Amino acid sequence: MKDPAAVMCHNIAKYNRERRDFETKVTYLSGPITGINNYQERFALAELDLICKGHKVFSPASMPSGLPHETYMPICYAMIDACNTICFLPGWRDSPGAKMEYEYAAAKGMTMMFLEGQEEKNNEPL
Repeated sequence: MKDPAAVMCHNIAKYNRERRDFETKVTYLSGPITGINNYQERFALAELDLICKGHKVFSPASMPSGLPHETYMPICYAMIDACNTICFLPGWRDSPGAKMEYEYAAAKGMTMMFLEGQEEKNNEPL
């Protein structure tokens, strides 16, 4: 990471992750965004469901749209670093960004959730 803001976000997330109560479910939502007309609604519904189940939720759908893909990924990784769980929305396998997030979360050994029967066995790679 060369961007100073991304480095700072990463360091803050790491600090928070090391000191938070791991009983709290802090969850990152991952799923397709590019080319999906109603992605904000899909993410919002999943976020609301998780919040109702006691999760604190980080969502990439809350970021401003229209920037290059490369601008988003360091921010997404920093958000993932602040979480102990990642939740994949339907269609995530068709999203290059979500697949990158899957690999990142798998390498960290994070708890993974898959909506609508897309469960993986033992966090097996794609």
